[in-house]
Amino acid sequence: MSAFDRYVKFAEMLNNAERELGIAKLNGLEKEIIYTVLKAEQDGEGLSFEDLLGKMNKPRATLYRHLQSLVDNGYLSKQRDPNDGRRNVLAVTI
Repeated sequence: MSAFDRYVKFAEMLNNAERELGIAKLNGLEKEIIYTVLKAEQDGEGLSFEDLLGKMNKPRATLYRHLQSLVDNGYLSKQRDPNDGRRNVLAVTI
């Protein structure tokens, strides 16, 4: 199998996975936000909006608008940080 054929197969698998998770219709930035939050969860970190802002290097207003859309549509949730009640930690809900 050629490198191009492997790439096409990978792209098809990725598209299928996104459809199964219900995130196929999201834009690239929203998928990147979900990935970043999920990766942090797997590494045992809790990310706040400020942490996410530092990791993603996107304009504050743009990142906030897309993050809030993900929260409003149920893809992410905000929970109180058990170590610091003044901050919210993001969590993937899908």
